[in-house]
Amino acid sequence: MAVEACFAFLLAEELDAYDNVPFVADALRHLQRKRSKAQRNYINTVVPKYSISEFQTHFQLTPTQVEELITCLEPLNWNVMRRKWPLRNIILSSLWTLTTLESYRDVAERFQTSKSVICDHLHEFCALISENFSDKIRWPKGAEADTSVAGFSLTGLPGTLCAVGSCHIPIDKPQGVPVPEAYLNGKMFYSINLMGFCDHVGRFVHSTSSLLFLTLATLSCERDATTGGYCQL
Repeated sequence: MAVEACFAFLLAEELDAYDNVPFVADALRHLQRKRSKAQRNYINTVVPKYSISEFQTHFQLTPTQVEELITCLEPLNWNVMRRKWPLRNIILSSLWTLTTLESYRDVAERFQTSKSVICDHLHEFCALISENFSDKIRWPKGAEADTSVAGFSLTGLPGTLCAVGSCHIPIDKPQGVPVPEAYLNGKMFYSINLMGFCDHVGRFVHSTSSLLFLTLATLSCERDATTGGYCQL
């Protein structure tokens, strides 16, 4: 009798689980529809709800900085294809792609467009930034250099012009280069080591690869030593 009762209980549980399958499936489909709807309205419904810190986490810029960027880029000679998509969408999708390193497919799904649109606009966005705003990142000279040195001195770093930082940008294994393993870093993935230089207020003033930087730094330190100066890195 006990065994029969046990089998009856297990069978009832199995039937209940089977009977609930349609309800579970319906619930999952409902959640997926809600998620898809939110995804379709990402720019108009999700982005405006971000706090400043959340926005900056996703796009690396504050909302105010994005609006300033839109103002600067609006007058430039954009491809006629831009007329099919608002400039704000182009900038946000490009910043998102550069920040998250998501695939074109994932970014296209989020911004409800095609991979080709994301790819084309990203390349155009980067080209226009490079062509029209390269003077915004420049090595401090004259009064700017004096101001930066003075600023670092106040923090206990006398004689310092810039602060240096670096990061690894992941890449595929290089093809057609003499020594592909030269791009394999200590964390065992292929990358380009980008080094950035900032002034006393954290503003980028220069960027280069680590190899080129170390070569120039060595030459600079040697030159400073011969002239009685000094070099801090």
